[in-house]
Amino acid sequence: MQVGGVAMAVVGGGLMVTSVVFEVRALSKWSDIEEAAERGGEWTPALQETYDAGRTQQLIGGLVLAGGVVLAVAGCVLYAQGSGNALSSSSEKQPDKRKPRSHRTVRDLVIGAARGRWAF
Repeated sequence: MQVGGVAMAVVGGGLMVTSVVFEVRALSKWSDIEEAAERGGEWTPALQETYDAGRTQQLIGGLVLAGGVVLAVAGCVLYAQGSGNALSSSSEKQPDKRKPRSHRTVRDLVIGAARGRWAF
């Protein structure tokens, strides 16, 4: 579970970095539109394409970021659960809290079986 958790967290981190790339590209598109607005130019089909591309980049960046965060958190949780299991199954044995059984012989088991009581 620990290896899977680390792998998920790494993929999630990679997706978060990828989302930054999309967001930077979207910011570049928005700055192109702002420059055109400062020059006082008209709204052209090229600016519309730039606007649409910027919105798309921003949407993709947000979705990839959300997926990356979910994967990273799930990976950390999976890693933590794997660590907990590894600790509980360590070489140190937990004390046996069951009551000690009295010594039984084969004869006791046979008699118990004959009487309908399986006294194992």
